[in-house]
Amino acid sequence: MSKKTKNGNGKIIVKIFVRNDEKQTYEVSTNSLFANRKNAKLQFFLLINNQEYYLFEPRFSKGVYLYFREGICLAELRKYKNWNKNNRLDKTIEDRIPQCIKYVMAQIA
Repeated sequence: MSKKTKNGNGKIIVKIFVRNDEKQTYEVSTNSLFANRKNAKLQFFLLINNQEYYLFEPRFSKGVYLYFREGICLAELRKYKNWNKNNRLDKTIEDRIPQCIKYVMAQIA
């Protein structure tokens, strides 16, 4: 595991993708999202040293997207406790992100 990730200097970023009827996936902006919300997915990435590592792809959730849309530093993610009010956000932060980061760091080490 790199020193930057241990100290929490990595960043979690999220992008919105929509899969159309032909199974093609494309990135969308939030303005066009509402027409395609049924097929929308969020893709989470770990950003370390300007390199993105794919983490996971849950269904679109407005609360999760709004929390991560600007990107969240890992140290800030551990400190902030306001997410306890949203079950999906709580599950994402406490369970999914740490598991995926551990897996990605093992793969790139």
